[in-house]
Parts: sequence; C-alpha cells; structure tokens
Amino acid sequence: MSVSLGVWQWLHDASPGQAAFVGSLTGTAIGLIALLLGALFNAHLNRKRDDRLRREEQRSVAMPQMISKFGLLDQKTIESVASAYSALEHYGENLLALAGHVEDLVTPGIGNRRLVSVPAKDAPRVIEMNSGVLDLTQKAIAQLNVFLGSIR
Repeated sequence: MSVSLGVWQWLHDASPGQAAFVGSLTGTAIGLIALLLGALFNAHLNRKRDDRLRREEQRSVAMPQMISKFGLLDQKTIESVASAYSALEHYGENLLALAGHVEDLVTPGIGNRRLVSVPAKDAPRVIEMNSGVLDLTQKAIAQLNVFLGSIR
C-alpha cells in the first residue's frame, strides 16, 4: 500500500512535463497491449476460419467437380473414394450391357433425367450391382468420416 501511495505522491509532486510524459507513456503502453491482444485474437479467428474452410473443402471432395482436390486426403481415403467413383462410372455401362435402354425424362421442377430400363429377367443382376455400388459408396463415406474425424 505504501508503494502505490508513493507513486501517487511522486506523480502529484512531479512537474507538468514529467506528468505528461508518464501519462503519454502509460497510454502508449495500454494502446500497444490492446493492439497486440487484438492482433492475436484476429489471428486466432483467422486460424479457426481457415481450419473450418479446409474441413469443408475436404468434405466437398466427395463431389465430382472436386476430384482435383484429392491431394487433401490420405491414401486410404483416396482409394475408397476412387473405388466408389469407379463403381458408379461402370454402373450405367453395366446396366446398358444387360440390354437396357436409356429414356430421357423431363420432370417439372426437377429437370432432365435419364432412366435406364432393364428387362425384368435381369432384376437379380441389377440388385447385385446395386448392392456392390452401395457397399463401395458406404465404405468410402465411412472412410471419409474416419479421416475427417482424425483432423479435428
């Protein structure tokens, strides 16, 4: 308590020039500390935003237009997603190979779609193909979830 009283007494007894200098020095120090704290907080927010954007970009790699961003993923995840894409690519070809034929549909509110009709006798094979594509897609999604869970 006597130290703080001594400081106040010294300020009281100081000349106006000394008091102005101490006031300016104190204000400058407080301003500098506030500026540094603001910069550190801003950097923290930027890092948080960048991490969130990177996670979103990694999640969005499951869309076809983002294949160029595969490098963001680990090897096991890339292999799972690539296998699922490959299965989906071949799925339509395999349906057509089963004597299927393409019908273009125009649905109001949805737009243009394509339907591949396959003879009923080939239904067991189509079910088998659906199961295979579903299995690979679910494995890719599971691997993406494991990878994304590891980067948090």
